[in-house]
Amino acid sequence: MIGDKVIIADGDEVFLWKTEGEPFEAGGRYTVFRTQPIPGSLAPPELGVHHYLTGVVEVTDVKPQYAVATVIKSYRPIKINDLIMPYEKRTPIIPLARCQKGLNGTIVASEENLKLMGDGHIAFIDKGRRDGVAPGQQYLICEYDQRIKPGTHQEVTVGPIDFGTILVLSAEERVATVAITQTDRKVSAGDRFRAPSLME
Repeated sequence: MIGDKVIIADGDEVFLWKTEGEPFEAGGRYTVFRTQPIPGSLAPPELGVHHYLTGVVEVTDVKPQYAVATVIKSYRPIKINDLIMPYEKRTPIIPLARCQKGLNGTIVASEENLKLMGDGHIAFIDKGRRDGVAPGQQYLICEYDQRIKPGTHQEVTVGPIDFGTILVLSAEERVATVAITQTDRKVSAGDRFRAPSLME
């Protein structure tokens, strides 16, 4: 970072230190990110790490050991020692795809580690490519309830009771990132999801 700022935002100039790999070129763009464990107590370490995207920079000057770049887009505060990778422009349009029949799982965390989530929030689920999860699939957020059968003391599990939908944005081997596209109530880590019973 050029100057003494701790939090970096749009328009700021930064230093990019050279490492092994492709050399810097003037005009080259890079995605800024940092890696961190998937938040929340329901996300076991074997699910991997989350690439937390923070912004995009563009190289303006190349030196022998480093490059100078300008922040052209910050998604959230960029920090000193954040990492970079080559920028890939992504389309905001995600074609819908057939969901994995019979799949069910758990919403393990919010991207921002929120306790309560709603429409538009990003979350992680405990299923990934090895389970047949792929971008564009839609699943139902659901719950199961315990009821006492009338006239008896027998406890019965009822459900699934659907109350929302999620859309898969990206999928890794054992975990996927989803957007909550609609919900009738707040969603929290530990809520369940399932494939629709009737699939076209």
